[in-house]
Amino acid sequence: MAVETARSTPSDPVLWLQQVVAFMRRTILSQLKNRRALLITFGFPVGYYLLDTHLAAGQGGVSPTSKTIAAIGMGMFAVFIVALTGFARLFGDDITEKRYRKLRSLPISPSADFTGRLLGSYVIALVAYTLMLVVAALDGASFDAFGPVSVLVFLGSLFAFCVVAMAVATVVAVVLRGDGVYRATVLLVLVVFAATGFNGVSLAVIPPDLQYAVNYVPNSLAVRLQLAYTTTHLGSLTPPALPDSLTWGGLLAVYTLIAGAVAAALFRRYVYDGEVGE
Repeated sequence: MAVETARSTPSDPVLWLQQVVAFMRRTILSQLKNRRALLITFGFPVGYYLLDTHLAAGQGGVSPTSKTIAAIGMGMFAVFIVALTGFARLFGDDITEKRYRKLRSLPISPSADFTGRLLGSYVIALVAYTLMLVVAALDGASFDAFGPVSVLVFLGSLFAFCVVAMAVATVVAVVLRGDGVYRATVLLVLVVFAATGFNGVSLAVIPPDLQYAVNYVPNSLAVRLQLAYTTTHLGSLTPPALPDSLTWGGLLAVYTLIAGAVAAALFRRYVYDGEVGE
């Protein structure tokens, strides 16, 4: 394994890729071994969806379109938990338990570390989100506008949101220590989830003069972008109009680039070149 004296990207891309895969596998295994994370990531969104669309529904039941809206909103909640809380917990534990003493002494690329953690969390988030959609589809949710473009929109928007959430998680993990990381990220998830109308699907809980903001906040923008390419008859979500053009996708891409650059810089500056946790 080549030594990176200046913490630069390894000259051998194969070595860099091997490090990415190693951190990705470690992230996935760590998430799967944490029972509390599994329950919140996979169990809570599905349970809440079923409660909302069945036990809490009136005698007339819930329409297929409403089931789709509920599923995508809760699916993004699962992604939120994985990308923010799960990422911050594992990263924070590594700092608190001083694992970076060893990692700094090894020829490890900071970019490979961050990329591997990001991809591992993305895989878990994708599985949790897919599970939510499968449950909704079996329950009769409507996906009448779903097509090949929808797949690209789903994968791209989920990845973009994961990068933004993990950038926030990086900041929290660098600043806080121990259980403070987990508590802060859980609180942040709940506050943003509620403040954006449950990820942009319940506009009634937002003051009318602030409802336009759901098309600009990353989590609700990603959800509403997916809904625009999933089903029809979404009048309950407007105004504001659903973001259904490349312009909105471009806005999410800008968020991603800025967040990714900030997180990567923090990793190098404070974790590998600095002494965070010492």
